[in-house]
Amino acid sequence: MVDHSVPWNETLIIWDHLLMFPRWLMPIFPKKSKAVQLEIRASFEHGYLGRGDLLGTVRTTLEELLLHAGNQFEIGLPFISAQCPSLLLRVNRAKAPRLPARTAGNTQQFSGFHSVIGRTTDTAHEAYTLYRRSDHTKYLDSAIQGFQEVLDECPEGHPHRGAALSNFAHAIICGFTKGVRTDIDHAISLFRHALVHRTWEHPDHPLSILNLSKALHLRHSMGEDSGDLHEAVVLYRSLLSLCLEDSHLQLHAIEQCNALPRDPSDESIMLRRTALEHCRPRHPHRARSLNRLAGDIYARFNKSGDIAHINEAVQLSREALTLCPADDECSSSLSVLSYYILKRFRHLRYPDDIEECISLNREALALCPPGHPAHGESLKNLAKALKARYDEYQNIADFEEVMQLSRAISDENFFLFGTVGLDDGTVLAADAEEDVNLNENDCEENNAQISNQPGSLEQAPTETQDKRETPGSASDALQDLTYEIQKSAYPIAAGSFGDIWKSILVKPSGIV
Repeated sequence: MVDHSVPWNETLIIWDHLLMFPRWLMPIFPKKSKAVQLEIRASFEHGYLGRGDLLGTVRTTLEELLLHAGNQFEIGLPFISAQCPSLLLRVNRAKAPRLPARTAGNTQQFSGFHSVIGRTTDTAHEAYTLYRRSDHTKYLDSAIQGFQEVLDECPEGHPHRGAALSNFAHAIICGFTKGVRTDIDHAISLFRHALVHRTWEHPDHPLSILNLSKALHLRHSMGEDSGDLHEAVVLYRSLLSLCLEDSHLQLHAIEQCNALPRDPSDESIMLRRTALEHCRPRHPHRARSLNRLAGDIYARFNKSGDIAHINEAVQLSREALTLCPADDECSSSLSVLSYYILKRFRHLRYPDDIEECISLNREALALCPPGHPAHGESLKNLAKALKARYDEYQNIADFEEVMQLSRAISDENFFLFGTVGLDDGTVLAADAEEDVNLNENDCEENNAQISNQPGSLEQAPTETQDKRETPGSASDALQDLTYEIQKSAYPIAAGSFGDIWKSILVKPSGIV
């Protein structure tokens, strides 16, 4: 038989002549064997061109298929996005009527499978697939050229123009994400035209919204254009209202919403709340949606200082913690929750907050033993919480534990202490996942310095102190080095009140 394409769940006739011998005699007649190759193709779009993307190929023979006559059997396919799909087939032997011959008049009935633009689209799709697998730009050039030719053959009003616009834009975006200097602005323009072509009653209207939203998010991530982010937020919110419950499109849309950066704007917070409303209890994306909403609310707190916002962030983070399915995710959620509680403690000074914060960080550290990628950050988070309690209550036991943690952190190439004490410009273990950054931009205050006690770290002298305390005239050549203290990397001794550090002091006489 010749190549033949059929839509999903329809019958494919691969042999329409009666066999003149029983099945048990088939091995005797190898010349009658026919190789069968099934290509499984799919497309997210309803009005797609060509045969769609190739998902997998099944190679078998007519004899093997007929051995399963009357029964269902399963054939495995190659992995797709870390999933192992399979194809369920049912084979029946029956006398089928002869199919009418293909003519130029009836070719257009097959949804563009065998039309000129369909064949050109298939060729471009094959080049596009080869590029994604190999990163050879020659395949990308072929794909873009092919999709451009198809678009040229689909003028305004053509039923497949939306698909042609979308295919062309996807190829450009793919090259852009792989470092090829394709025009992302042109891709966004193509997606906009596709959305205009596919009005709200079109079955591919939601997918066109998704395509445009993702492209805008990508351009924002490359250039920090706040207008792109705002438009993407508005589009995603409209998309969620169009998705069927628990559909693949809804799951993917929620994933993309959760991937948006933290934004304290009203639009972003409304989007987070809408996404959370679609995540019922036990929904796979509910925990992350809770954390993303908590992150936006916390960003609003940093902007407004309204205690109601930090309280809501704590409440949302608590619920997310109860949904953690694995220890690694629990460690991250514990760190995020402890950070929000620590921030609230620094504003309200509730004793219960700092006690819970320390307890949460100890739990997170227990889940990240030595050798775990987040062990060093968990040590750092616990040290920060203990440092905050020491600053408030001056408990020397907290200070001693902070020093012990500092030495452990130094062994993992993290340094909490400089000449000014505990560094407050650090990042939580979970911050990379939840964007809860403790860096110079986010910190609103520095920790108070550890008070001067026997063996404690001394505060670094300021420029004013240098000028006031430096002996000799201002023209002394060694003036700038007089109080230049170079501290050793590790303490040379430890005592009950702290560590002793070796320092090198350059004197005016030049004696070291």
